[in-house]
Amino acid sequence: MGPLADPLRGAGFGYGKALQSGRLRSVTTRTQSSRREGQEVIRMSTRAEIRHMHIVDGVPKKEVARRLGVDVKTVRRHVGGPEEYPARQSPERGRMLDAHRDEIVALIEQEERISAKRIGRLLEERHGVRRNERTLRRYVQDVRGSLRTPEAFVHRTHVPGATMEIDFGESWAEIDGRRTKVFFFVATLPASNAYFAKAYAFQRIECLLDGITSAVEWFGGLPGRVVFDNASMAVKKILKGAERAETEMFHAYRSEWPLGADFCSPASGWEKGSVERGVQYVRGLCFRPVPVASSIAELNERLLHELDIDLDRRQLRDGRTAREALIAEREQLRPVPAHRPETARVISCSADKYAHVRIDRCTYSIPKHLARKQMTARLYHDRVEIAHEDAVVAVHARSATPGEYVL
Repeated sequence: MGPLADPLRGAGFGYGKALQSGRLRSVTTRTQSSRREGQEVIRMSTRAEIRHMHIVDGVPKKEVARRLGVDVKTVRRHVGGPEEYPARQSPERGRMLDAHRDEIVALIEQEERISAKRIGRLLEERHGVRRNERTLRRYVQDVRGSLRTPEAFVHRTHVPGATMEIDFGESWAEIDGRRTKVFFFVATLPASNAYFAKAYAFQRIECLLDGITSAVEWFGGLPGRVVFDNASMAVKKILKGAERAETEMFHAYRSEWPLGADFCSPASGWEKGSVERGVQYVRGLCFRPVPVASSIAELNERLLHELDIDLDRRQLRDGRTAREALIAEREQLRPVPAHRPETARVISCSADKYAHVRIDRCTYSIPKHLARKQMTARLYHDRVEIAHEDAVVAVHARSATPGEYVL
């Protein structure tokens, strides 16, 4: 046993001292008495000792089995490697509701929104089967998951100048000494990760159109398409697939540029993830803490100032700053036409006997001699132009306070 004992003295396992004292078996034995499927079950530490003794120290397999008190077949199996050391697999167990699975599938296919509780009641009425409600909910959930086709996602890449994503966010600002809720429009060019933002006192179609026009001017070019959600300002009906019935004003506006439009699937904000993150970024950069300004116009000046400075601070993954990427993308944008599409919403209204016109729950005055006359109002995001027979007779600042009189 002399030649075999020498390597063990330097192996770091204490085998030499164990051999001399006769305590080898008590020191190294890791065998468990239980056996499964005819194979001896050992601890992971024993497996490590087996492999070290045979592969590193060169101890024969039979000698390893003798010293560790395990079967030689066990030694051969563990020395062979992971592929010869199969993991234990528990046999599949049936579930109590498997006998009614086909019927549950039929109920779900017949009525997709049927509840697990209703399915349980029907099974109880038809077969006298009564199961724990929690068990039933879990089983029905598993059945629904097996019937549903899993969604596949593709990592998006953006072609410079191809798309501009747009969205609205909400926050608070102190305007002229009053804490006011503001709605800020955000546009982003995903390829360059450049952001534009503009605040409004309300969220209407005229604000959306003005925001797109302002973003195009600030970015310095016209993209191929805009990506937006299904807001009622732009979409009046969701059709099958990607088709949408657009509002007449939005369709007429983008036809003037011309500008393509893609609308996200319902409840799928990740399809315009760049601007979703942009809304959060602008809120954190420009609205925390609450900004203080004398007017919405002053607030917008501050927003653009912060975003302009931020272009030099943010870096893309390729090492360029956002400003460098924006300058490069501008070469791919179309030139901005000299003629801008109209952004005003046009409505018809009638003046009352006091020569007042009521528009969007606010009251505006007109000359007295036009009392009880038919008027046409052009509603911009910041002003109201009231005309009679194609002549503008009054221009007022747009009010966002319901019930306010602007005289």
